Amino acid sequence: PILIADPTQARPWAELFAENSPGRVTSEIPIFVWQGAADHLVPANATAEYVRRACALGDSVTYAVYAGADHGSVLARARTDVDEWIAARFAGTPVVPGCTTVQHLLI
Repeated sequence: PILIADPTQARPWAELFAENSPGRVTSEIPIFVWQGAADHLVPANATAEYVRRACALGDSVTYAVYAGADHGSVLARARTDVDEWIAARFAGTPVVPGCTTVQHLLI
């Protein structure tokens, strides 16, 4: 074995993992999260859990899920949405407070 103990259960690692996991403190800035529904490297349920935690903290989160997209193809599918979202922030357009989820179907 590489490790002699499960680091998510051993002190101080369990606490350090918890402290450094996203969605544990409020963000001062709006967040855009994009996820490929077919991503096997970053599972959709892990991303959804992060979004749930961030929303529960009161963060402004835009969460876009792209059907059929995996880890390698999601950016190509999300690019226009990402570019428009970032351009709107630089233009001073405020986000709608709270959480928004957008499901993108296969085209």
